[in-house]
Amino acid sequence: MLQKKPNIAEYTTRPALVLDFCLIIDAAKQEAGAFDISVIEKVLVGLKQQNFLVGGVHNRPEVGRYEETEQRYIAEVQFTLNQFKKNPFDWVKACYFDEEVGQGPFGRRSFLRLPDYGLLTMVEAEAWGAGISVDWGESKVVGLCPRMEQLARNAKLSYEPAELFFAGS
Repeated sequence: MLQKKPNIAEYTTRPALVLDFCLIIDAAKQEAGAFDISVIEKVLVGLKQQNFLVGGVHNRPEVGRYEETEQRYIAEVQFTLNQFKKNPFDWVKACYFDEEVGQGPFGRRSFLRLPDYGLLTMVEAEAWGAGISVDWGESKVVGLCPRMEQLARNAKLSYEPAELFFAGS
């Protein structure tokens, strides 16, 4: 999703909002108790106007365990992003690894698996390649579960529960 810039003099610095993408999927599917997708869009568009990179992360071990195809997962992400009038996401990253499975290429420990911050390292490398230096000091993690709060602690980022983050909109 990020475009590569050829000249290092064109690099910019931007903070990132890291969202639990599971809550976005639930909103797109209009699951009971989910956030309203229009509220999410309003908040994210506002952050984009403040120069934030907006992205989603989540574990998706069902793909690594072959319980769900990667094509099915990609279709779900695309369906989710299509629910926005204008897609506010710069990136969505998922980890297929699940060390509890213990078999196959994804059945082992991975730094990509949340709450480790390997997915954020991937984002930073891709952003750098696109001419963006991520300002992690001004970045924030928003989520619903303890795993996202632990991600924020592990990466030394601020954390805000989604209930509070989207409440004022």
